Amino acid sequence: MADEYIYDVNELSRDNDGSIICRCPHCQNIAGLDGDEYEDVRGEQYTCRCGGMFQIDSDARRVRNPENLRLNKGIPG
Repeated sequence: MADEYIYDVNELSRDNDGSIICRCPHCQNIAGLDGDEYEDVRGEQYTCRCGGMFQIDSDARRVRNPENLRLNKGIPG
C-alpha cells in the first residue's frame, strides 16, 4: 500500500522499446511515463499501478542502463 507522500524521482532511463521509465519510490517497481522526450516528463506528476504518486524532478538525470536506476525514497521537504 502506498503512503500519502508525493515523492520526487531524480533518475530517468529508457526501456528497450525506447519509452521513458523511472523507479516508483513507493513500490520500487519500474514505471513507464507518458512522453517522448525527457523534457516532456520533467516536472510532471504520475500515479503508479501501486497507487503511489510521484513527480519527476525538473533536474532529473538520465541513466543510460535502466538496470542502474537506484531505489529512491525520502520524505518530501
